[in-house]
Amino acid sequence: MTSEFDGCVVQEHWKGVEGGRGSSFNTYLPGRKLWQQTWVDAHGLTLLLLGGMQGSSMVLSGSRVAKNASVIDRITWTPLPDGRVRQHWQEKSNDGKGWQEIFDGYYSKAR
Repeated sequence: MTSEFDGCVVQEHWKGVEGGRGSSFNTYLPGRKLWQQTWVDAHGLTLLLLGGMQGSSMVLSGSRVAKNASVIDRITWTPLPDGRVRQHWQEKSNDGKGWQEIFDGYYSKAR
């Protein structure tokens, strides 16, 4: 993770355990009082997510088109008492199945 553009952008570079990789760009929009994340990966997936704090969690969501269906992505980051952060990514399509889990993982500080 790096701070870019005089601290106005946080850029994350990630690599998944199965070899996937990507990056996200996180900015605060003071006029709208919202956070925005632009998320891209090596498979061509791009997400544009907006949101903010809901209780103690950061919740960002956005819509996209996938396989000719509209999909809503929702990603929630929750700090845990042991210092880790849980990231829970869900998606919901217009097929009526409700929320499906995409990713549920935990982050901790590098030692």
